[in-house]
Parts: sequence; structure tokens; C-alpha cells
Amino acid sequence: MDRTLAATTPQPSVELGETLEEAVVREVYEEVGLRIRRDSLRYVASQPWLFPSSLLVGFIAEADNSQLSIDKKELEDAGWYHRSVILERFGELPEPKDGSVHVPSFVSLAHTVVGAWLEDTDPSKA
Repeated sequence: MDRTLAATTPQPSVELGETLEEAVVREVYEEVGLRIRRDSLRYVASQPWLFPSSLLVGFIAEADNSQLSIDKKELEDAGWYHRSVILERFGELPEPKDGSVHVPSFVSLAHTVVGAWLEDTDPSKA
């Protein structure tokens, strides 16, 4: 796959009795309408969060559909971006003022996940 979904999201939560994988599938569907293939989920990394008993987790996954249905109460924005656009912006600071896609800074979990996705989709390693 040569494109990725970029979304600005609030902190999702894991429901009582729910696995991390189930939470990813549910949250992605609720927030952007994508049906994630559970068998494609790959854990990337975690990061402590500033609230007690909170942990951010990062996954890479594939979806069965590509039509976005953004829940504006939950998300600012989401979109599909070609690998070349993400690669061009990876590590770029400061955030672009032209409204184009911004890859979060290297200190964030999102940056780690995007970096893992770029590594996974590197055509020279196929």
C-alpha cells in the first residue's frame, strides 16, 4: 500500500473487557468509518501519557474500505496521503503554514508510527 491515513485525533480509550486490538478496530471505525482488518494490525510502540493510568499505543493496520466518514465531534481532520508526500514531510519542522499535511515531531508516538510505516512500505526493500 502506497498511501496512509493521517488523522488528528483525541485520545481514544479502551473499554472494560476490550483488548487493545479491539479498541483500535472500534475507534478507527467510530472516528473515520474505516473497517480495519484485525489480522493486519501490527503493534509499533507505546508512550506514557500525562494523565494517571494512561498509555498511548501505536499500531499500523490495513482497512477493507477507503471511504472516510469523519466524525467531526471526535476529529479535526483526516485524509489519505501518498507515501511520497509523507516521506517529503517526514521530520520537517516547523509545521507547514500552507495547510498541507504535517508529520508530527520526532518526540511523538505518531512520528514513530509513521516512520515504521515508511520503513514497511519502502519499495527498495521489496
